[in-house]
Amino acid sequence: MKFRRLLPALFAAALLSGCAEIGVQEPAPAARAPITRPDDLLAALDERARRQDRLERSGPAAEAAQEDDDLPDVTPEALIGADASLVRTWLGQPGLNWREGEHAMWQYVSGECVIHLFLNGSNRIEDVALTRRDSEDATGCEHAIAERLTAAASKAAAVPQS
Repeated sequence: MKFRRLLPALFAAALLSGCAEIGVQEPAPAARAPITRPDDLLAALDERARRQDRLERSGPAAEAAQEDDDLPDVTPEALIGADASLVRTWLGQPGLNWREGEHAMWQYVSGECVIHLFLNGSNRIEDVALTRRDSEDATGCEHAIAERLTAAASKAAAVPQS
């Protein structure tokens, strides 16, 4: 009788050990979808700022346990239509600010990639172009905007508050 009660447990243990032997693994976390709209970018940046604020209030132990805080990829479309002053807050001062009449072009360099933002007369982003420093091709620059956003946020956080 004891053997009958023990049999299901032995069967389950054999199944589990078989799964371990064939390398059954937990599924990898799903990749986050790229940010494609200004409203979604604003929400992601606000959430990151709230998370950072909670970590700072929790103390050094929580900061040490902080997860990877990178943004998902940010497509150029996520900046189109955004107000220029808001984008400057997000990305920092442009390395180049060229004006012609009511229109402007801002340039940001992020590693080997260059981000060009074209502003219209209403002071909104009208177009965005990504290129590599060594060519007009944008291959490998899909992370440039997110990297620039992260670098600008880190730089702002490093400035002492008065």
